Amino acid sequence: MNYIGTDSHISTLDFKVINETGKVKKAQKVVTSANNFLEFVKSVPKPRQVIIEEGPLAAWLLEIRDMCPKWRKAGGH
Repeated sequence: MNYIGTDSHISTLDFKVINETGKVKKAQKVVTSANNFLEFVKSVPKPRQVIIEEGPLAAWLLEIRDMCPKWRKAGGH
């Protein structure tokens, strides 16, 4: 399992991917956008689970999850 941690900022999304043993597999910062979010998630091999840091700047990510079929295809839960 690949666990994708996401920290949302106004201008960037910070990602870190950790496997089930706790080893960091990938870390990357991208410009904040729905497309960049989905593209990063899709770049991580399945099985994968997305973990979003709770905060005022993360609410739009939950809206994407609820409204976007691409989220489910990308492997977000």
